[in-house]
Amino acid sequence: MEMEMTIDFLFLKYGLIFLNYKIKGKKMLEKIKQVLSSKVSILIYGILIGTIMLFLINTSVKEKNESEIKRTKLFEQIEYFYQTWLDYQELKGINHHSLWNKKFHDIEYRLDGNPKNNEHDCSSAIYWYLTELKANFSFCKVQTLYERLNFMVSKRVNIKEVKAGDLIIIYVDSNWHIGLVEGKREKKNIVKYMDVNIAYDGAGYKQVTLNSSIVKGVFPVTFELWIGDLLRNVKKAKDLHIIIESEKIKEIKEVSTKEGV
Repeated sequence: MEMEMTIDFLFLKYGLIFLNYKIKGKKMLEKIKQVLSSKVSILIYGILIGTIMLFLINTSVKEKNESEIKRTKLFEQIEYFYQTWLDYQELKGINHHSLWNKKFHDIEYRLDGNPKNNEHDCSSAIYWYLTELKANFSFCKVQTLYERLNFMVSKRVNIKEVKAGDLIIIYVDSNWHIGLVEGKREKKNIVKYMDVNIAYDGAGYKQVTLNSSIVKGVFPVTFELWIGDLLRNVKKAKDLHIIIESEKIKEIKEVSTKEGV
């Protein structure tokens, strides 16, 4: 009887020990699984984060390269148009007269005409003339151009300031009109200009006193006007203006970089 109890006791004891080890083993196995799972997760997260970082770095480099290409292209365009603008400033009245007559002496006047068909009104004639001389001039109606000029440019207030190549804007009988200045008669305060007009179905040559009530203004063709929509790509027009006045076009690179253009 005592022997049976001893055997039962031993069986129970070692059974409990075995069960304890089995439970500990399961816990150990669970811990091992957790550690392995954690390490795998860390590895996966590491690969994912590394991939994202590489993508962001490549994207940043690509954007930087594209931005540099755009900036370089902008500089090249501005330098090109700056040179063509300087060439325009050198033209005399006789040069403008000759070029205007060569193009428009036999054209047909047509409101909103197609320049490709040799049809012009006053505004398209100015647009064609300036673009033929390599301006990046933006085409628009005379009234719109007048508003733009008033915003961008100071009008000539004295006949001595007027020079060949200026733009003259006239408003008469509720109609807007534009012409190109070819000269002046200072003593009589007269501006001589060329235009395309319905009155003579083509190119014409007229004159008017600077202070006439029909003259809305005589405006210089500034570089800001010459480069047209490229001006939008320069963050601050005043910076460009300072550069043009000092005739150091290459400094625009430094200004653009500092201002984040």
